[in-house]
Amino acid sequence: MLACLKKDCYLIWGYCRYLLLVSVVFAFIPYLTGDTGETFYAAYPRLFMGMIPLTLYTYDEREHWCSYCAALPVSRRTYVLAKYLLGLLISAALLLLTFVLDMLFGSMGRLPLGLSAGLGLTMSLAVPAATMPFLFWLGAEKGRIVYLIGVAVGAALSVGVLTDLPQPEAASDAVLLLAALGFYALSALLSVALYKNREL
Repeated sequence: MLACLKKDCYLIWGYCRYLLLVSVVFAFIPYLTGDTGETFYAAYPRLFMGMIPLTLYTYDEREHWCSYCAALPVSRRTYVLAKYLLGLLISAALLLLTFVLDMLFGSMGRLPLGLSAGLGLTMSLAVPAATMPFLFWLGAEKGRIVYLIGVAVGAALSVGVLTDLPQPEAASDAVLLLAALGFYALSALLSVALYKNREL
């Protein structure tokens, strides 16, 4: 698992630095402009960061790493779960950055973005959790179409339905957090099952 994560970190540094940069820049924009109530600025970095595990899988498949990995002492289950763990770590890092910016700019008199843990992780994990099983089932080319549809739907919901949505109470936020993590875990189990039966 650690070897897979290390390999993915090298790929991120080599190929996905622009995604990280764009996400961090958009995370700063609402604090610098004062538009912290805009859902777009909360959703866009999370949708971008959610693309990273899927982008890495696309590179793996294009360079035939998936076939090579099958010859190594790395199970398909480990390979898939490493992608999901990476997505979870990236989402947690973005949520932590939001909290740090809230405290930093809040001390300077700026309004905080105020994303709760449950709402923030739900926005980060929902689209990848819904689309990654298709990626591991159908492959990068066909799965990317499903992912693009998922991003479009997720963006529409974030900007439309979530606009002016009040922050959840502590109890409901905990339920939302557990639901997001549960959905993500079920997606991982489904992806493992689909990828085990797929012919590489």
